This record gives sequence, structure tokens and C-alpha cells, in this order.
Amino acid sequence: DWSSDVCSSDLTGEKLDIFLGLTAHEGSHLLYTEFPLMKKAAGVHPLCANLLNIIEDERIERNLGEDKPGLANYLKAVKRHYFGRYAGRTEGPGEATTLQKILNCILGLIRYPRLLREEEMVEYGTLLLKVEKILTPYPDTTASAERAAEKIFRLIVDEYGRESGTERSEEHTSE
Repeated sequence: DWSSDVCSSDLTGEKLDIFLGLTAHEGSHLLYTEFPLMKKAAGVHPLCANLLNIIEDERIERNLGEDKPGLANYLKAVKRHYFGRYAGRTEGPGEATTLQKILNCILGLIRYPRLLREEEMVEYGTLLLKVEKILTPYPDTTASAERAAEKIFRLIVDEYGRESGTERSEEHTSE
């Protein structure tokens, strides 16, 4: 059947686009990332390292898109593959911690805005506006990305908790 050949061929082409996009992404790290600075963020806190990775991934892909525009569609294929399937996700109550929700919102804001859900934007909108302000203009070096990650980490800790970047525990009052 001719139609099954077309579908199989389309799937192979999509897989190849994703493969080439992943290769271009990882190669971009070699071209644009200052790896010692990535370790600096990890020394601050694992959450800071995650934030830097998100910011740096977007930064290197922007750089590659400007330097090698022919690779931009491959990078888009990777985003669609990895983030597109999460855009329609549904979570039951209590499945994600506040910290996980915040990190997902920041990931969506930076890497794939379709990830953002209306209820999350309402709940974390003030935080996301502050994150956007930190990232404007968008960092153009690993060093500036690392500084932005630290600022966002401090913002999260200040607003949502001190210990390990998690929620503040309720203060107990003696009766």
C-alpha cells in the first residue's frame, strides 16, 4: 500500500531531522559553551546547574541559528520531539512539587512557551515576569548565562524556600 510507505518515510525523515538536530545541539556546546562555568553553577546548587543548562541550551541554539541558519529547522524538530509531547500533559493533584512546577514554567518560558499552562502562568506569573526581566536582554555568553542562572536561583530560594531551593516550611507557633 502506497500510503503506508509515505507514513513510514515521513517517520524516518522526522527521526533523521531529530538526530541531526541533536547532533547540531551537542556540537553547539563545543562551539559556544565555556564548560568551567557550567561547573561553577553546579557548585552553587543542583537547581542552579539545571537553570544554567536551560538558559545555555537556548543560548547556544540561538547562536547556531544565527551562525548556521540552515540548521535551525533541525533544532526545531528536536524541540517539537522533546517538548511537544509535554505541552498537552495533564497531572493529577499533588503529582508535581512546587519546585518542579516552577522549573517546568521556567523551562517553558525559555525553551518552549507552549509548555506553559494558563493555571501555572496565573500561579507563577509574577515569578515568570521577574525571570523574563533577568533574561532581558538574553545572555550572550556562558558567563552571562551563569550569572542569570544564579539570580534566578536566588529569586526562587527567596520566594519559595531556603533549604535546597524548596518550599519554605510552615512556621509553627507554640500554643
